Amino acid sequence: MTQIKRSGILMYFDMKPVLERLSDHEVKELLLAILDYGENGVVPEFHSATLACFWPLLASRMDADRERYQQRVESNRRAARAQAAALRWLVRIAAFLTAAVLVFLIGYILVMGIPNLKPELFAWEYNSENVSLMPALINTVLMTAFALLIATPLGIFAAIWLVEYARRGSKLVKVVRVTTETLQGIPSIVYGLFGMLFFVTQLHWGYSLIAGAFTLAIMVLPVIMRTTEEALIAVPDSYREGSFGLGAGKLRTVFT
Repeated sequence: MTQIKRSGILMYFDMKPVLERLSDHEVKELLLAILDYGENGVVPEFHSATLACFWPLLASRMDADRERYQQRVESNRRAARAQAAALRWLVRIAAFLTAAVLVFLIGYILVMGIPNLKPELFAWEYNSENVSLMPALINTVLMTAFALLIATPLGIFAAIWLVEYARRGSKLVKVVRVTTETLQGIPSIVYGLFGMLFFVTQLHWGYSLIAGAFTLAIMVLPVIMRTTEEALIAVPDSYREGSFGLGAGKLRTVFT
C-alpha cells in the first residue's frame, strides 16, 4: 500500500503541470471517469495509485471552493444586512412623513376651526345668520340609522341563505357573490345618482329622508352581506355537525 501511494504521488508530480491547467469541472469529470473505470475491472492497485495521483489536486481544489463559497456567503450576508437596513430606514421615513402629514392636518383643522366654534353653530334652527349644523347632524344620524335598519336584516339573512341553505357550488350563489363584489366596487356618487333618478324622480319621493336612507341602504348592503358571509364561512363544519348531533335544528344551529 505504501508503494501504491508513493507511485501515485510520483504520478501526481509528473502530471501536475497538465492537471493545474484543467478547470474544476474538468477535474471532477476526470475523477468520476477514473472512479467508474476502477469499478469496471481495473486492477485495484493501479486504481488506488491513480486516485492517489488526483487526490492532492482535488483536495486543493476543494479547499479553494470552500473558501470561495464562504466568501460568497459572507458577501450575501453583508448585502442582505445592508438591504434590510435600507428597508428599515425607508419604512421609518415613510411612517414619519405619514405621521407628519396627519399631525399637520389635525393641527390645521384645530387652529382654523376652534376659533369659529360658537354657540350659534349648534342652534336648533338653521338660518343664514347662524349657519347651524345641528339640523344636518341630526338628519345624518337619522338617515344612517334608517339605512342600517333596512340593510342589516337583508344583508344578514341573505348571507345566511347563501352559506347555510343554498346548495354549495350552485350557479345562483356564484352570480349573487359576483354581483355583490361588483356592487362593493361602485363609487358612492353612482349610488347617489341612482337614488336621485329612481327614488327622488321616478318614485316622486323628493329630497326626503327616506330617499336618502334607501340609497344609503343599497350602498352598504353588499358590505354587510360579504362580511356576514365570510364570518359564517369561517365557522368549521364540525361545529354544525356537532350541533346536529345534539338534536338542534338548522335555524337553531345558525343562530347559536
